[in-house]
Amino acid sequence: MDKLFHVVYIDPLIDLDKIFVTNRKRIFSRTKTQSDGQVLEDIDSLAEQINEKIASMDSVSDFQNILTNEYKGLKSEDISIVLRSEIVINGVFNDLQPYIVKNTDTNGRLYPTSGDGRKKMLAYSLLNHLTKEFNSNKAISIFLIEEPENSLHRSMQISLSKQLFNQEIYDYFVMSTHSSEMLYEMDKATLIRLSNEDKVIAKSH
Repeated sequence: MDKLFHVVYIDPLIDLDKIFVTNRKRIFSRTKTQSDGQVLEDIDSLAEQINEKIASMDSVSDFQNILTNEYKGLKSEDISIVLRSEIVINGVFNDLQPYIVKNTDTNGRLYPTSGDGRKKMLAYSLLNHLTKEFNSNKAISIFLIEEPENSLHRSMQISLSKQLFNQEIYDYFVMSTHSSEMLYEMDKATLIRLSNEDKVIAKSH
């Protein structure tokens, strides 16, 4: 069964930052290109230039002389103490953060994905990509989606509804919701209403 189905659970408080950080390494390890290799070599070269600049600072040079003289005061040797910076740029993708750029903004300003609704929509987009890209055994993806309307205003709920009911990746999903907007695009789906009989006053027909 594990090879046949790929179950993706999406809780109401889906965390964009957690999903991005957890999957960042495998996302960029798979998409690395030959030109990226050249850029990484350039980054290493820049790191070496930084190390050389730090070593050339007067304060570093002065302290080297002080330390050399102190050493020679204890042991007479024809040596010099040298301080070298050893900065290495590891994990070049570790500090990447998603931002939104409005294409109509001629200044190209970056807008943080700080709003809960915006972050949730971007989190769904990221999950879509991860499911398509890394479902290597082509198992049937089944999404279990719990109260996706949380933190989304009405228009965003309708937008997400279109995504859920129209995109091929969501051919199979089970969703629990209290929002009629989340059912806006529902077609050829089964709707199950759960209620407490003791507390139901009205009936729908």
